Amino acid sequence: SYTAGIRLQIFSWLFFLVSITLFLLFLEKRRVRILWLLPVLIFFWTNLHGSFILGLTGTLSGLFLMVCLLPTSGKERFHMLSVGIASILATLFTPYGLKLWELVLIEYTKNDFYRTHLAEWLPVYVIPPFETASFVIFPLALTMLILASKKHLLSLWVFEQYPRLLTPFFIGYFLLAFFYVENRRHAPFFLF
Repeated sequence: SYTAGIRLQIFSWLFFLVSITLFLLFLEKRRVRILWLLPVLIFFWTNLHGSFILGLTGTLSGLFLMVCLLPTSGKERFHMLSVGIASILATLFTPYGLKLWELVLIEYTKNDFYRTHLAEWLPVYVIPPFETASFVIFPLALTMLILASKKHLLSLWVFEQYPRLLTPFFIGYFLLAFFYVENRRHAPFFLF
């Protein structure tokens, strides 16, 4: 029978939401010290679950996009670079140190057991028909709703104040949709 295993991965859902919230708080208040909570978050994420790579990738991408797309001062750019470096370094403060990166990269690139034998890692299109309907139709409907409400998205304060972030938002959204289709354990990231 197919069931979703709920383990420490649920912390990743929480940390994902917290990281998005920290970026939104920074955009609202423009205080760089808010961003300094990201390396702390990455530290805890790294010590709890291997999906810290998602958090680190999101953090580094978010910082890069803010530097490239938003009007930032030299001081803000310096802090963003420092936060990015500190976030990378935070991944080394585990009992495994640098070996954690080796382990995670090997598991994600060379070990196919997860993607072929564990239900939560299987792509949504190989799940029995009743589950496939709920796992495919809902995201497609959500995507159509978001595309149809692009005008509404533009009225949200973050896109109203920073319209250049709308395209990266959609790119990120569709990347998360792809990850979700490839293995259903990523559904919460897509749905958040």
